[in-house]
Amino acid sequence: MNDAQAHRQRWDELFYPGTETLRNIPGVTDSDLWRTVEADLSGLRAAELPPTGFGEPTAAEEIRAIHAHIFQDCYTWAGTFRTVNIGKEHSTFVAYDAIDDRLAELDDTLDALDGLTYDDKLEVLAYTHSELNQIHPFAEGNGRATRAFMTAIAARGSAPGLVDTRGLQ
Repeated sequence: MNDAQAHRQRWDELFYPGTETLRNIPGVTDSDLWRTVEADLSGLRAAELPPTGFGEPTAAEEIRAIHAHIFQDCYTWAGTFRTVNIGKEHSTFVAYDAIDDRLAELDDTLDALDGLTYDDKLEVLAYTHSELNQIHPFAEGNGRATRAFMTAIAARGSAPGLVDTRGLQ
């Protein structure tokens, strides 16, 4: 099997045969129903996230932990970086074999937050959000995981007042 065939096989294995529905833990094969079920399940788990995240030492570990928590009831691969190349509309995301390196590059950027002015912190956070969108490390759920990651980083004190965490447990 050549590389293209192996890639296609990994892609096909994500979906139920003959559908555009990702294989999921509840076994829902109808795509419309799955969108609703996934939104409900992931929404409940997202509400449980600690406001400042899990405190993992690297961006890669933190976003994996967040994704794993949000999608634990949805996908067996929750928290696992994708093994296929993906794109959406007019965007192509980072190649799957470059995800780890690109996330590692964010660590130095995020480590510097403490010494920056508020405006510079906002600029770094915007850059980080843009990079995470371009990296798109998961087969599904990138937007929700990225939002939770960015909320956690901001709530840790990197940008006080940017995120209102009152009432969050």
